Amino acid sequence: MEQTCPTCGDVLASAACYRCSPNYSHLASPADPASSGSSTFAVIGGVVVVVGVLLLLGNVTGIFPTFPLAGFITICIGGWVSKLD
Repeated sequence: MEQTCPTCGDVLASAACYRCSPNYSHLASPADPASSGSSTFAVIGGVVVVVGVLLLLGNVTGIFPTFPLAGFITICIGGWVSKLD
């Protein structure tokens, strides 16, 4: 016979209910519907990385020369921005 939680009625996989126990509530909580898509920071960071790649290619080929390491610095900033949450 399966044991069920007296509070929510879920079948217990262990001694504690993942939905009702405050220690495990983060495991059973569904994903936030507002954050189900791409994060705004991820999109902005991706755009900054693309700009950095273009700067890097412009410096390497000589088509669009800027100061040294401009592309690399921009790519790093874009990666950092994309990890913000």
